[in-house]
Order: sequence, then structure tokens, then C-alpha cells
Amino acid sequence: MIITMSENKFIPERLTAVREQLGITSAEAARLTGIKKEMMWKYENGVSAPAEPTLRLISLYLGTSPDFLYGRTDDPKADRMVIEVRDDPHKEAFLKNYDRLSTYQKELINALMQEMK
Repeated sequence: MIITMSENKFIPERLTAVREQLGITSAEAARLTGIKKEMMWKYENGVSAPAEPTLRLISLYLGTSPDFLYGRTDDPKADRMVIEVRDDPHKEAFLKNYDRLSTYQKELINALMQEMK
């Protein structure tokens, strides 16, 4: 059976909870996602539900999943992450190289970065 978003109900309280967990305002969430503040307010207050492409955008930038926001799972963990590399060639090169590493090498890099904090 294929489940579409129209068969589920958007849960505005979950959007608000995810945003608050990040410690950002509704206006900041709107700015991050490129959505108008008024629309973000409508989503959070249950006046309107985001269309699927908008929901995916919100989920990506707020670090959660569409399934969580639509109540298909109680796990708020994201299935993807967005990392901005704009104007930072070092970050872009790091991410490209990191993807090529073995699991062991990634663990070493992560341990080193923890020590550098």
C-alpha cells in the first residue's frame, strides 16, 4: 500500500517543537527555509499545511523528517542534512574528501575534531 501525504495529517505542534528544540524563533525558521514569516506562522498554528515540496524543505533545514511532521513516525531524526558550503572552499573540499573515507578513517577524523573543540 502506498501512503501519500494527503492520507496523513500535518501536525503543527511537531513543527513548533522541532523549531523550539533548535532554539530559534518562527521568523528565524522562515528565514532559514526561505518561507514567508506569515506562512510559517500559519503552518505552526494549524491554519494551513505545507505542500509536499515545502514540507521537505522545512524538514531539511530544521533537521527532521516529513514523516515526523506528518505523524507517520514518532522519531524526529532527520533522514538528510543540509550543509551550506557557499563561499567556503575549505568546507566544500573537506566534505567531498570525507565522503571518500572508510568508516575507520571517518571515526579518526571525528575523534580528532572532538579533541580540537
